[in-house]
Amino acid sequence: MTRKGKLTGILEHHHTKLSTSLITKSKTDITPSINLIGKTKEEAIKELEKYIDKVILEGYTTFKIIHGYGTGVLRNVVREYLDKLPFKLKYEDAPYHEGGLGVTIVRFEE
Repeated sequence: MTRKGKLTGILEHHHTKLSTSLITKSKTDITPSINLIGKTKEEAIKELEKYIDKVILEGYTTFKIIHGYGTGVLRNVVREYLDKLPFKLKYEDAPYHEGGLGVTIVRFEE
């Protein structure tokens, strides 16, 4: 095998390995918080619904919903949505140093 052929083989191997790991990671990589700032009520609920499904599948018991301060509309809509879910959960405002009234912390109960 020529030097050029060897290098091409190595690059192809690393490219395949890299793209496989990126695909795998993107399918299961989820953060324990969702940022809804700037969304409409409808957009926020739609994203939150999908996010909660992923959180449950990943096995998280606690997560944060970042909705910001603003007029309080998103905060209220988010909490109304959480109240209607069929899961046992508790939610509260985040501590001041973690966002205070602009962040809701959700905990699933067992």
